Amino acid sequence: MKHILSTLTLVVLLMNIPTIFAAEKKQWWRDANGKTHNYASLATLAQREVCLKWRPVGWKIQFYPGKIGYLGMANGDEKKIYIWIRKEFSPKQVAGTIVHELAHAYDFLFMTTQLRTEWLKVRGLPTDTPWLPCGGCTDNKSGAGDFAESVSWTFQGKEGGFKSRLGLPPNAKQQAFIRKLLK
Repeated sequence: MKHILSTLTLVVLLMNIPTIFAAEKKQWWRDANGKTHNYASLATLAQREVCLKWRPVGWKIQFYPGKIGYLGMANGDEKKIYIWIRKEFSPKQVAGTIVHELAHAYDFLFMTTQLRTEWLKVRGLPTDTPWLPCGGCTDNKSGAGDFAESVSWTFQGKEGGFKSRLGLPPNAKQQAFIRKLLK
């Protein structure tokens, strides 16, 4: 009898696996009119939301469907920015990721050791804070990640959130520093 109950329980669980996983699936973002948008149309809408005017010359931004563990990546060698759009993200959230990656491009191109140290001082962080994250690690605990998050917050506001683990969102003085750099 125990064997039959165990087998029956296993069959019921296996039959419900599609239902269990279906409940976890995210839906594509819907606009105010109820229209559903896929990653390509969200990319178009997000680009219109970007408030930062600076763009790196010769760089391309490429958009892809969501990727676990990634929102975006800037590759200085390839001069490309990769954005992975999660289904549940709004255009404003995607725009925040775009600006975060544009900030990394700015960093690659123009941030000297002196400017990086100045940023850390303006943020009230130790000047020996690692600027770059370890290979494959999130940048939320690095100077580069804090800078990129602060640039995104300065130009896009709170919609995309603030993911830096080094401090709070930038204050008015820190935002003025960012605006001066990226004018």
